[in-house]
Amino acid sequence: MHKEKNTDKKEIVSHYGIGIFSVMPQDIVHADMEIPSIKVSKGVVVVRNKKGIHITVKKENVAEIEIVNDTDVSANSTMDVFVEEGANVRIRRRYAPGAPSLHTERYTLERNASLRMERIVETVVFLRVLHEVILAGDNASYSLIGRNTVSGASTFDSEESILHRGRNTTSSIEERHVVKDKAKLIWRGRTRVLQEAKESMVSQISRTLLMNDETEADTVPMVELFTHNVRACHAATTTTLDPEQVFYLTSRGMSDKDAEKQIIEGFLKVMPTL
Repeated sequence: MHKEKNTDKKEIVSHYGIGIFSVMPQDIVHADMEIPSIKVSKGVVVVRNKKGIHITVKKENVAEIEIVNDTDVSANSTMDVFVEEGANVRIRRRYAPGAPSLHTERYTLERNASLRMERIVETVVFLRVLHEVILAGDNASYSLIGRNTVSGASTFDSEESILHRGRNTTSSIEERHVVKDKAKLIWRGRTRVLQEAKESMVSQISRTLLMNDETEADTVPMVELFTHNVRACHAATTTTLDPEQVFYLTSRGMSDKDAEKQIIEGFLKVMPTL
């Protein structure tokens, strides 16, 4: 991979593997960059190679990881995160791309492992995220709190897939989306509980706030149960900006802009369920 010195050319990063484009556009230059940026605590091993990014949280460790995509180049990344037996990890995942991006991520949890993730999306371009979680060992637990803001003429396409294999496993998703301007949200949640994953718990919730009539949202939660001994719930709601809330705040001295900002901040506040 190389980067030519030509300011007239557009820059794109194809992080190994499959690129965003089926046919590479003209005037494209490849750049050597580490995307995304990753910060880890002790007990975490990060390996980058031609197959993508591999992160391992070592057995019985308590760890923290921060993963950020915020470059102005188009990026296509693949990432595997493996949480070993008894490990407890908290991940802060942030997407704020300045160019169209595609990210494929898989998280595998062994016996008694725990993963808590906070995901923040702030996009004004096309962003697609394929997010897969495998609860492979007994008593493994996973929770995701998502705060997503989609604006401009962008599209945020998110697919959340969770597979319960181990017994007494727990998964919880709570995501809130704010869609502004002419932006579009596509969200798919799919949780499967296999026959051997008895006594498991599933929660899958998506809530969307549309700021005007030109925005779009398509959200579909889905839970598939292959055993009866499970507690499960799922829901998706879409609402529009309440003019009465705006009126209440503006009548107390706020501008329309500040009132909308206050409503958005309140909507995005989500408390963990695990």
